[in-house]
Amino acid sequence: MLGWKFAKFEPNLYVYVIKKGRVIKEGQGLSFRFYMPNTSIISIPMETKNVPFIFEESSSDYQTITIQGDLIYKISDSKKIRDQVNFSIDAKSLLYLSEDPVKLEQRIINMVKTLAKSEVSLLNLRDAIKSVEKITTA
Repeated sequence: MLGWKFAKFEPNLYVYVIKKGRVIKEGQGLSFRFYMPNTSIISIPMETKNVPFIFEESSSDYQTITIQGDLIYKISDSKKIRDQVNFSIDAKSLLYLSEDPVKLEQRIINMVKTLAKSEVSLLNLRDAIKSVEKITTA
């Protein structure tokens, strides 16, 4: 029939099905039929993600320090992230409507960069090298 579609999602995706502004169905790995013209779908990845990063900061004695690492994160509260990041998908193609899911990793790296900058800017080069554990903890 015209406008009807079947959608099946992987178990690592938390899905919200929305009609008239209300969540009518939610859960991980859902499969359902829906009428495309009046249904919105939000699909949030719930698996652990690994994000490598590398950036440069300046120490208190104006020396350039390269900071490199791996950040591991997992979305644990789908309702909270649903309100902050656009995970809406196109009902026809089931692809994300915005670049927000891709930009989420960069947002997290920017937060790490800000925290690292505040720690490194207080230390001279020698102390920064010795304080890797302190910077990592922060």
